[in-house]
Amino acid sequence: MPVTPWRRGSKLQNKLTDLEDRKRYSNVKFRGVPASVSSVEIQGYLIRLTHKVLPDVPEHDLKTDRAHRLPHPNFLNKSILRDIIACIHYYSTKEAPMTAAGKLKTLPSPYSDVHLYIDLSQAGHNGSKTRFCRN
Repeated sequence: MPVTPWRRGSKLQNKLTDLEDRKRYSNVKFRGVPASVSSVEIQGYLIRLTHKVLPDVPEHDLKTDRAHRLPHPNFLNKSILRDIIACIHYYSTKEAPMTAAGKLKTLPSPYSDVHLYIDLSQAGHNGSKTRFCRN
């Protein structure tokens, strides 16, 4: 089958999407964190949340490289809380709360309004939807 410019562009887009998603591999999005949690308190809040969900995880494994609130999109109502994105240093530490949170209907109090998500690029979201539809 000949390689057309469209196929070449599609392959290139897939590679770029893969690179961007690999860069975001350690990121976790936290939605629903109260606005009262300041930017200075975010890492402590996330550590307490992880300890509440997984009390057996040692303190030294809860290392976060960075954590901050995402900018508020213009199209979104200003009353909706901004998401927090955190780069978790250890992969196993990142996966454990994601798995535990997925098994629970809601997180334990006072974190019951918080939801955890993986951080993928928009193209990665679209690609995963396409893959699920094909299978």
